[in-house]
Amino acid sequence: MKRQYLSFLAGLTVATGASLGLPALAESWVFMGQASTGEEVYVDRDSISWGNEGLRFIYSIGNETIYAIAYCDSNTWYASGYDQVYSPTSTATSDMIGYVCSIGNN
Repeated sequence: MKRQYLSFLAGLTVATGASLGLPALAESWVFMGQASTGEEVYVDRDSISWGNEGLRFIYSIGNETIYAIAYCDSNTWYASGYDQVYSPTSTATSDMIGYVCSIGNN
């Protein structure tokens, strides 16, 4: 009985997460290089997808994970939580926006 209950809770958690529009649990982090701050920059390849607001993706810089929207035409991105649009300031962030846009436009 205990095993069936735990299985039910696991299924409920997965179903609830999916219905809330949460990102998939699978992650595939791709190293982009070092930011101008010296921190490592990664993009979660599995997070790149089109939504109502545009090309969404998740990236990490240092120990921080950031949800973002890519604006490929202007080579910029919006970082959720910072409420700001950024332009590349390093090879890593330039590669990041280029990578996201190339995956998203295929």
